[in-house]
Amino acid sequence: MNTVLVTGAAGSLGREIVDILILKGCKVRAMDISEHGLAMLKHYPEDLFTIIYGDIRDFTRVHYAMQGCDTVIHCAAMKNLDVTEGDVPELCLTNVNGTVNVAKSAVACGVECAILISTDKAVYPASAYGASKLLAEWIWRW
Repeated sequence: MNTVLVTGAAGSLGREIVDILILKGCKVRAMDISEHGLAMLKHYPEDLFTIIYGDIRDFTRVHYAMQGCDTVIHCAAMKNLDVTEGDVPELCLTNVNGTVNVAKSAVACGVECAILISTDKAVYPASAYGASKLLAEWIWRW
């Protein structure tokens, strides 16, 4: 049975991905910094679903969550343009440094498949958010 870590599992895309994975019978580890959002996911069967409260900016926590996973789907990011444009340093810590942590941990743990969820805003970035996601894509390819 495939074990999948989903970062940003409590977000809109993360929740949809968790739903699909659970329906396919995958074991899912849902990681997020939203305590409320994670609590909303408690309806999944315990044998298929584990909640991991943690921040992708913390390499140690990411590495702990990644242990024994076959796949990682990296959805975690700061996404709200009003917030991100007003706090670029925090945006970079999450979208860039956090992505580095997830990528390094995936390599160190021998994860077979690593998927980054990005955005069309990264193609020709006109905002700090788009630029941070473009950097995340470059990091992921590296």
